Amino acid sequence: RSNKVVVMDLIYWKDMERTGMVLTGLVVGLLSLFQLSIISVVSTLSLAIMCFTISVRIYNKLLHVLQLGDGVHPFQSNLELDISLSGEEVQHYMQKAIVLSCSAVDTIRNLIFVGNLFNSLKVST
Repeated sequence: RSNKVVVMDLIYWKDMERTGMVLTGLVVGLLSLFQLSIISVVSTLSLAIMCFTISVRIYNKLLHVLQLGDGVHPFQSNLELDISLSGEEVQHYMQKAIVLSCSAVDTIRNLIFVGNLFNSLKVST
């Protein structure tokens, strides 16, 4: 399934449990950003994720020591995931980034230096 279909399923509440979890996470995230800085929120989430993954790793290691598990690293598939990009992909993404940044700079320049009076007044109000 494409990302667009998944997003549309969330918007139209096709899977109520998943949509509820996503929206609850978004609300909690926005409320935490309202009270704390983004650095605090990101570092706390990173620490929570690390605590979870370390606990799972220790649990699996303990099961292996007690000969109740197979001893396979629980996150081996994530560690072996190929995240490298080919030269063409890098060039494609860089071209997109350059086009977007040039477009943003052009729009900001037109707004600040009043390229279009109506658009500049819309932003200032």
